[in-house]
Formats: sequence, C-alpha cells, structure tokens
Amino acid sequence: MDHNETACGACRRIGELLCCEGCVAAFHVRCAGYDSQSEVPAGDWYCWFCAKNKGLKYQHPTTLFKAPRTQQMQVMLAVDDEQLDRFNRCQVLAISERYVELKTIDLERDTDIVHRSSRRLWHGSVDKNAWSIEDDGVTWRPNSRLFELDTDTPHSSKAAASSRQQRPGRESRPQAVGRPPASAGGAGRVPDGEVGAGLPVIKGGAG
Repeated sequence: MDHNETACGACRRIGELLCCEGCVAAFHVRCAGYDSQSEVPAGDWYCWFCAKNKGLKYQHPTTLFKAPRTQQMQVMLAVDDEQLDRFNRCQVLAISERYVELKTIDLERDTDIVHRSSRRLWHGSVDKNAWSIEDDGVTWRPNSRLFELDTDTPHSSKAAASSRQQRPGRESRPQAVGRPPASAGGAGRVPDGEVGAGLPVIKGGAG
C-alpha cells in the first residue's frame, strides 16, 4: 500500500514503521505486538482490522515469548483465546523452557500458566502511550488493535513494491487517518492516583 501514514497509529510517534498492505495504517514493530523485526512473519503484513475484514489470521509472533529483563516488569496477557484485543496486566512468577506462570496484577484470581507460544502473550511494547484502559479499570487494549481506517479519506490502492514496506518516519506529523473509535475520545482520562493515571478511558467491558 502506497501513502501509508508517517506516524505510528498506536502511539502517534514517528520512526521506522511496519506498513499495512491493505490500508494506510502503519505501526512501530513493538506497538504492533512484536518484540523485534525478526518476529514479524515474512510476506504481506496486514493490520488487525484488515486481517479481520479479509478473513485472514492475524500474523502473531511465531517465536516463543521471552522473559522480561526484570521480574518487576509487567507483561500483558489476553483475556482469553477469543479476546485477543483485550489484556490484563501481569507479572511473571516463573518461566521454563516451554511455559510461563503469570499473576494478574489488577484482579484477585489464580495464576495463569500458558505455553510460551500462546497468542495470548503480548510480545511488544507496554508503553502507556500505545495502550488504552477500559472503564472497568483492569482491562487494557493495545491501540494498534483499536485502529480504525477513516474510509472517507481517499488513498491509493496501488500495491507496495516490496512484500512488506518499512520506512523511517518524517519529521512532521500528519493529520490522523487511523484513530481509536469515537467512544475513546470523549470518555476522559484516568484520574491521578489511580491505576493507569493519565491514560484515555474507553467505554465497554471485557465482554
């Protein structure tokens, strides 16, 4: 896809971006859920919504989840195998060659033990600028999976010359074409002193 955005659709920062072949969306590799470029599957890459609209499986990392650098670092675990756009904050209790044991930070419940190849494990950035918290105060959503294409904005449908286009971002930030749903914008932000202080609040529960 030509004319992809030049700022990340998740954090709105510039940099080297992974560009969707189906729309103008572009994201940092880590904002899209990958630990590094080496985790991005080969071939044409489609964002979360284009993959769903085309009936394709989203290209999750095919490598094993890596332990965080320190035990204090949080990781994100999808609510379940059917809700891969809603996550809970967790801490790693133990990690083996094949499995990882996690404790949910914001919920009082038993620990989860999941295979390190599970699609529920988020490999990418946990930077607050790339995430939104729902109004239940415990469920988090990666902005790269809230991204919606503004279909009223014309853009070229010409295929990109390379199988997966990447390029450095420009110094100026363009007007946003992809954006979270309208409900995310009018709901305010989490008050100071609460979990996720300063983050946008979006309507809807974990479902």
